Order: sequence, then structure tokens, then C-alpha cells
Amino acid sequence: MRNYTMWTSGYIGCKAGDVIRVRCPDGTFESGGGSIWPIAVQYNATKASTGAVTYKATSGTSCDAVFDSDGKGFSITINDLSVAFIRIVGNGDAAGAIITKNQEIAYKQVWVGTPMQFGDEVKQNMANVFVQAPNDTLYTIAVDNSGNLSAKAFTQ
Repeated sequence: MRNYTMWTSGYIGCKAGDVIRVRCPDGTFESGGGSIWPIAVQYNATKASTGAVTYKATSGTSCDAVFDSDGKGFSITINDLSVAFIRIVGNGDAAGAIITKNQEIAYKQVWVGTPMQFGDEVKQNMANVFVQAPNDTLYTIAVDNSGNLSAKAFTQ
């Protein structure tokens, strides 16, 4: 008897033409028998399942998966006009899972050097960056046009 640890994403709003990409380096989309089986359950606007589930590119369902070579990720294009939401189900640990809509997932080392810093290819907009202090207080950081760095407590 095989035991599986499964995880399920929340509802991801989508429409026909959207590309959903999934990467889960700590889990897998492979069954115990070695076959790759991502599950993408599609829902209508009232969050009722439309019954379309993607297993693999040969499944003949309303959208097919394109897999990463290591079985730890895939992408699907939403083809059904009635799909308003999608949920992803994975096998294994969801830690480190990345799900994007209409965005690529880059597979490159972004932290380099000692001390660690972003590599030259990483461009970061700091408008929505929070820093958490040891006492759990959140701060936002900003840089003005003169290069002065400031931090202030984050309030919602």
C-alpha cells in the first residue's frame, strides 16, 4: 500500500488563454509508478467544478499539461471559456511551490557571493518589500531619488 502526501492550492482566478505554470521542487507530479500526473481541477464562476481534470498531455481533457523534464513542474493553457478558477493538486511537500499566471518561472540561482546578494540578472522593484524585525514587526523600506534609504513601520 502506498501513502501519499498531497497538497491543494487555493482558487486561482483565470480565463481562457491564461497560462498557469507550476513548480514544486520539494514535491513531485509523478506517481509511485513513475508516470507524471498533475491534477488541475477547473471551476466555473460559482466555484463549481466543471469536471475537466488534466492528467497528462494525452488525456484528451479540455487543457493539456506540458511538463518540466524532471517531473517537478508543468504548465497548462486554459482553453475552456467557462473556466473562471483553477486549483492545483500536487504530490509530496508543498514547501517551495510556485504557481504563476501568465508569468515565466526562472530556474537560475539569484543569490550569489559572500555576503549573499542578488545576481546582476535580477531586477527587483522594492515598492512592495517588507522586512520583518525579530519582534515580528513589519517594516517597509524605500529609497528616495538621492539614494537615501528609509524604513517605516508597515500599517494596513
